[in-house]
Amino acid sequence: MHRGSRAGRATPHDMIMRAMAVLCLLVLAALSPAWAQTPDAAPGDVTLAEPPPDEASLEEEARLQLAEAEAARAEAEAERRSLLIAEYTRLKTAQTAVAAEAARLENEAAAIGLIETDALAWRRKAEAVAGSPGSNAAADALYGDLIVALRGIRGELGDALGGATGAKNPRLHIPPVDPALITSEGIGERLIAYQQALASQAVLLSSYQQVLLRERRDALYDAMITMNEARLALLPSLSSGLRSRVTGFGAEGLDQVGREVKQIVLTVRYNVATGFAGLKAFTTGLMEFRASYFLVIFELLLAVMVFRFWRGVGDTVVGDLERTQGSRKPPTLWSSLSAYLLRLLRHALKPLDWLVLLLVLKWLFPVFFSPAPIRLVWLLACWIFGGAALVQVIDAMARGRGGEDPRAALRKRSLRLVATVVIGVGLLLTMTAGVVGHGAIYSWILTFCWLLAIPVLFVITTWWRERIETLARLGAPKSTVLRWVSNNPNGISGALGRVAGGFVLMAQGARVIVARRIRQLSLIREILGQRAREKASERVIADEESGRYDPLSDAEMHLLAPHGRPLADATVPAAADAKSGFPLPGHVLAVVGDRGHGKTTIVNRLVEASGLPPLQVEAKAGPDDGLLAAMADALGCAAEPRAVIDALQAAPHCVAIDDVQRMIVPAIGGLARFDALLEVARHTPGRTSWIFAVGGAAWPFLERARGDRPLFDDEIMLRPWSVKQIRELIERRTANAGIDPEFEYAGDDTGSMLFEDEVAPEERARRAFYAALTEESGGNPAVALERWRRSLFRDRETGQVCVRTFKAPDIARLAAMPPMTLFVLRTILQMDIASAADIASATDLPLARVRETLRSCELLGVTVPQDGGYRLSLYWFEEVKRLLRAQNLIAGAKP
Repeated sequence: MHRGSRAGRATPHDMIMRAMAVLCLLVLAALSPAWAQTPDAAPGDVTLAEPPPDEASLEEEARLQLAEAEAARAEAEAERRSLLIAEYTRLKTAQTAVAAEAARLENEAAAIGLIETDALAWRRKAEAVAGSPGSNAAADALYGDLIVALRGIRGELGDALGGATGAKNPRLHIPPVDPALITSEGIGERLIAYQQALASQAVLLSSYQQVLLRERRDALYDAMITMNEARLALLPSLSSGLRSRVTGFGAEGLDQVGREVKQIVLTVRYNVATGFAGLKAFTTGLMEFRASYFLVIFELLLAVMVFRFWRGVGDTVVGDLERTQGSRKPPTLWSSLSAYLLRLLRHALKPLDWLVLLLVLKWLFPVFFSPAPIRLVWLLACWIFGGAALVQVIDAMARGRGGEDPRAALRKRSLRLVATVVIGVGLLLTMTAGVVGHGAIYSWILTFCWLLAIPVLFVITTWWRERIETLARLGAPKSTVLRWVSNNPNGISGALGRVAGGFVLMAQGARVIVARRIRQLSLIREILGQRAREKASERVIADEESGRYDPLSDAEMHLLAPHGRPLADATVPAAADAKSGFPLPGHVLAVVGDRGHGKTTIVNRLVEASGLPPLQVEAKAGPDDGLLAAMADALGCAAEPRAVIDALQAAPHCVAIDDVQRMIVPAIGGLARFDALLEVARHTPGRTSWIFAVGGAAWPFLERARGDRPLFDDEIMLRPWSVKQIRELIERRTANAGIDPEFEYAGDDTGSMLFEDEVAPEERARRAFYAALTEESGGNPAVALERWRRSLFRDRETGQVCVRTFKAPDIARLAAMPPMTLFVLRTILQMDIASAADIASATDLPLARVRETLRSCELLGVTVPQDGGYRLSLYWFEEVKRLLRAQNLIAGAKP
């Protein structure tokens, strides 16, 4: 650029080269002769040489050339210095620009802090006004100012988002230094170092400017959110007129919706600008190795493994729980409800599994879900899986337990349509509330979303038109709405009628489902059982009036008496809780079961299995049962606890105490006799085994009274007998008595519903009778035998013994007796045989009142005198227990 101006003249370098050429010619001229001729030249060939140049002229020309070169060199150096000064001036100007830009960026940083401060100030003002009662005017004024300030923040945020990716500031351009200006003096090198320092400062300022742009963008976004929250906080404090205009459908409402839409757009733009950057930063952090990530990876793997494991076994686990609750006998409100809910859960298990996994992952790894795109995807997935689960639950509720449903596909399509609309509205409400809060848009969506029900209902009723019209024709005689639907199937009236008819049919279906569930409850079963007993009583009355049947003779009834003789060992099932090796030496064992369950037979088996000499005694009712004396007589020692202990230590026995409940009075101090006997058992060293047979009704009282310490080393609980066991017992006892009855059981023939195989009518009657007998007797074999023999009658015409309906106890007469009767009967049930004095002590009733109550119960046949006390008759045993359970006077599930 600079050499072009000197193109027409010689440079100093050229002039020096010319002077050197002239000096060389002078040297050559001094050394060469004026004439030169070769030795072999001819005489005539003579060459004439040029005359030598003038030496003085040559020297003068050389001096001129050197002077000219020196002048040119001085001129070039002056020009180079001028260029260096110019370059330095340009760099100084750039330095001034850098300093100005640094000052501007500092002011920008301070302005960013003011944005945050102003937003917090608006929030404090809104909170102060909102917390002051009766400040509607102040709230209205502040709301207007806040709207103006918020509009400005939104505008600045829009500008910041538009310039977030702008180029570097052109004012910070640092000009380069020409390398040709570098000389050996080092001035050029220092100039280049100066230029490089300015360029570095410009790069730093440019980076700082980008940081400030991001910080300003973030500050504006946070300020917009804070100020919008302050606006929402002011809404309840506004005057009713302004609030209705802002959230309504007028001009101000439209303006507010426009502002909220702009905020939604800005939020989306901000999340697009920052979300992917945050996602990139998160993935970059994951690529870095950190020790803390071991725990994160372990938690993730654990969550995935638990999910995979549950996906494999979840259906089986829920199915087993459902069958367990559904097979509970008798069913209760909780068991029926649990079985139903588990069935619904099993039907919707797959989408619920994914929904739970999403919730758990967000709880375990909140950092991963912090980027906006991932949060949006997670929210969408949660709504989808939640809607799918809801569809499955409703489908299971509508389907019931039937087989193939020809309308299953149509029902699922209808449910999917409803679920899609619900998910869309819910997702829109959730996102709107999260971005702009419960403002005008939220209010509009809540107002208009119900209008979607109109097209949805018309679409669904169109799909179900054939089914609705068919059911409407069937239900027309009983429903005015359905009759109208069947008579007007076409046109607008038909469409509206199908909608109304669909609601009526859905209400009827819901009523049927509820009725089915109610029938499974134990209370309803009890009511149905009561109705069955009433019908049985009517049949008994009809048989008595016919005079065709006579009861069995006293001898035959005695042969079938439950306690006429001990139950045969073959008919008593082994205790399910009995372990091999019982009773163990030195242990105290309890056999617990209701009266008639075969406790005595089980005790005899255990005594024989012990291999020790038996010592069996039976507790008696009364203040002094003589147990210790009976044991002393058998051992040949004094009737003292110490003497009995020493005798058993010297000669170990298997001591069996039957009917221990008779010495347990359910009153304060009523366990004295039992505690004394148990102390003897526990302080007996050696190999002596103790077996206590305790009544089932007394066991809960014993556990509550002595629950703070273990009473027995081992326990055997006798369970109710099954239908098969009771049938085997009855058939064996009946065959031993020489009776072969014919079944003319007139009860409800439930056998056709319980059994799928084809059976003869008489066998079906047998099965139905034994099932009903087992349920009525509570699985008690003694009660079942008592009711069995009362069901046998002899036909006067044929002389054949036949099975008829027996006369059930008159429970209404017992329920009509004074309330104290129930307490008296409970004491007798717990003690098995109770004296009047023990009953008075247990119930805290006067002895005279107890005697009067016992007399009334004896006249009714509920109690019978025995061994100086009173005992429940087997005929009334289960009815008394059922009545006491209904009044919550004894523990146990209602039948």
